[in-house]
Amino acid sequence: MVKQARRDAKWARNDPRWLLKVSIELDPNPKSRERYEYYLESDIQTLEAQIFHIACISLSTWEKFLQGKSINSKTFKACCRALGLPWQATVEFNLVKLDYKTGREANKLKNAFDLAFNEGNYVNAKRILAKIVPILIKETKFSASDRVIDRLNAAILIAEFLISKQVDILDLNLMLGDMKSSLGYCQDALRHYESVFSEAPEGKNKLLAALNSGAVYLNTCQYQKALSFLEKVPSIQAPELAVQANYLRGWIAMYQGDLKNAANLLRQNIGEAQFFEDYDTKASSYHFLARTNYEVNEFERAIKLLKKQYLILEKKQASPGKIAHSFRWLARCYWKLQDLQSTEHYLSIALHLFEQSHPQFSPGGLAHLHLHRGEIHQKLGNLNKAETEVKKSIDIWESMAYTKGIGDARFALGQIYKENANYRDAIKEYEIAYTTYDVMEYHKSSLALRALENLKS
Repeated sequence: MVKQARRDAKWARNDPRWLLKVSIELDPNPKSRERYEYYLESDIQTLEAQIFHIACISLSTWEKFLQGKSINSKTFKACCRALGLPWQATVEFNLVKLDYKTGREANKLKNAFDLAFNEGNYVNAKRILAKIVPILIKETKFSASDRVIDRLNAAILIAEFLISKQVDILDLNLMLGDMKSSLGYCQDALRHYESVFSEAPEGKNKLLAALNSGAVYLNTCQYQKALSFLEKVPSIQAPELAVQANYLRGWIAMYQGDLKNAANLLRQNIGEAQFFEDYDTKASSYHFLARTNYEVNEFERAIKLLKKQYLILEKKQASPGKIAHSFRWLARCYWKLQDLQSTEHYLSIALHLFEQSHPQFSPGGLAHLHLHRGEIHQKLGNLNKAETEVKKSIDIWESMAYTKGIGDARFALGQIYKENANYRDAIKEYEIAYTTYDVMEYHKSSLALRALENLKS
């Protein structure tokens, strides 16, 4: 079907006009669409290089679509529209990429799914897909290679197809929210979760939608919105979900500077997570409880808590990124205790674990590592190396649009410039840090403001 539609247009498969047609479908900006249409009607040979530059899809992505390889679901639909095809009619074209190698049981599920889907038994296909998706999401925690992301994008497209067939819409929207959240598509994930929250009757789906919306808002530093959803998860009706909600509340309290409340919530949560055998939440609660101790200079206590977290992570065979994150904080604690040997030991392990992962898997972890290295170089008086490391963290966090990370790194860069007597740039960085913190209502905004006022005076 795809091959025939392309041939009917009488354009070669690598003709840049395909990129313009897809861009028209993808880009909502009217002015951009006018520009694509202008180029589409112009002399292609003279403008070819410019088309490759302005198009919002690459030739390699278009080629992946033509070969039946998985691509982002929005782009897949735009490619179908560019060919004049209904995307629902071509979804089988993408189905094969759900074939993954994660064990015998997973492949049994894949075969059962294929059978149900191809027979048009979409209710059963959805039931099996619900078992496959957690496996795919778990894969992204260990590796976000192109192959893993392709599998998840294929599953997203199939879930959207099943919704178009009116199959278990609420369950599928929850599933889509989980998949898109795991790939970092936060706004899309919120759209699915909030759809479930507004339409589902009272029950587990509604509570899951509230919990997951709160988690996404927290990850995008929108703390008040996060709390408004987390408060909708009652401890009586849903005690297991409330454990996760309380952990997230503790996280928010820590970021807002309410360390006493954060510590109380997290301590309580450790026992409750143990009761429900929710070891992932228990490990995370240890981590953030350690960080509340770090904030009040209780570094030895923080180290003990981080080591407790590590024992759980190791026992449960957690992803390299989670273990690296724990080791990075151990390094920070040892640095504060002026134990340089232990600091270097844990930093080296953290870097090794991060480098084992695909760059898309743990960019935030790498950014934190660069920031911490910059802080160490600054303490050692290597200000040029410190500046280089901190700027690496800024580049990563700005590409992620991670507000808190940008604020932390900008403040650290201001400190470096101040120490180097570059006061003009120091003031600039402090101003950015203060504005960034203030927008997200982060408690460190007062610290940045004080640094800024001291330097100006």
